[in-house]
Amino acid sequence: MFAIYNLLLFFSFILSLPFIWKGIRPDKNFPDCLKERFAIYNRNTVRQLKKQKNIWIHTASIGEFLSITPLIKRLQEEKKYNLIITFNTKRGRAVAEKRFPDIRCLFFPIDLYPVMRRAIERINPEIIVIVETELWPNLLHIASKRKIPVVLLNGRISPFSYPKYRRIRFFSKRVLPLFSAITMRSEEEAEKIIYLGAERGKVEVVGSMKFDLAYEMSKTVNPDEVREKLGIERDRRVVVFG
Repeated sequence: MFAIYNLLLFFSFILSLPFIWKGIRPDKNFPDCLKERFAIYNRNTVRQLKKQKNIWIHTASIGEFLSITPLIKRLQEEKKYNLIITFNTKRGRAVAEKRFPDIRCLFFPIDLYPVMRRAIERINPEIIVIVETELWPNLLHIASKRKIPVVLLNGRISPFSYPKYRRIRFFSKRVLPLFSAITMRSEEEAEKIIYLGAERGKVEVVGSMKFDLAYEMSKTVNPDEVREKLGIERDRRVVVFG
């Protein structure tokens, strides 16, 4: 099954090269972007990563990154692990580098088997965390063979994406068991991912981490200042919708 996936992925990649080239060629950061997509990293970077205890966190876009900022801050405070965060988008990476300039941010490598194998060798993670629901079969397969735990964090399956996943259930049943642990937002979504192939004993419902972000942000807000800006008297009750 993985051989078929790799074959299809390889031909899809070859066919899409002209469109990829057209889209990224004008970018002044194109060379570095392309290298990272193929897991070609600076030698000094690789040497440093080999000496450290690393956690590899993959957040596809800005929204996913923002949802786990409380977790990133907590891990930074503990200082037990070096963090590497990968992104699918340039904007997501730019936001992360601005917020956490001391964390190494990279583009997510293409899930071709030799590329992903090189990425895991170079990044040298002790644990891999994938935010929300992205299935990268080669990453999971290689990490499983090397006994590297892979955690799906803040997982979700929308009503729109669920029918698509059901159509490839024959494949997801082979991929999802490779996760070491899966946290989902709701009981309904947990049952969906179990139906798609995840092992029930590895799935836990923890709610949405976006609420953790809202709580962290609320601690920096002064209610009296907000009331004053909005012209609301102190003894008036305020109801917020949304």
